[in-house]
Amino acid sequence: MSARFEEEQAIGKGAMGEVHKALDPRLQRTVAVKTLLLEDEASKARFMREARLTGSLEHPAVPPVYELGQHENGTPYFALKLLEGETLEDVCQRLCEGDEATHAEYPFSRRLQIALRICEALEFAHSKNIIHRDLKPENVMLGRFGEVWLVDWGLAREPDDKPGEA
Repeated sequence: MSARFEEEQAIGKGAMGEVHKALDPRLQRTVAVKTLLLEDEASKARFMREARLTGSLEHPAVPPVYELGQHENGTPYFALKLLEGETLEDVCQRLCEGDEATHAEYPFSRRLQIALRICEALEFAHSKNIIHRDLKPENVMLGRFGEVWLVDWGLAREPDDKPGEA
């Protein structure tokens, strides 16, 4: 972890990177720090591209990137808003299972609002010539206060990208 942040706990790990909950002592806020696990140049380029593309999308349904940097060992990371809530996949699973509390919390009108928010985020990204390319329920986070975030822009690309760059 970078000296800039105080690591609190690991919260996720994927094929390319891992995410830790950390404290930013300068601003006294908790953030998510995503760190690249792979060392090859192609992975590093994809990781940096994800940070750059995500950071360029200033939209309420896209988590903001606060910082892009390198840990002391040279490994790249980026810090972004820590999202607290659950995935749309989790909610859909409970809805399919007939969970009454979930049906009460997510009536049809609220599900439509979630879908609209996702569409708005995609429309905004498309207006910036960015294509998400990995839209699925596990890449939509739902906050406790009604927030909807479209996450994991790791496969995103711009139309002028060469095949294989994203």
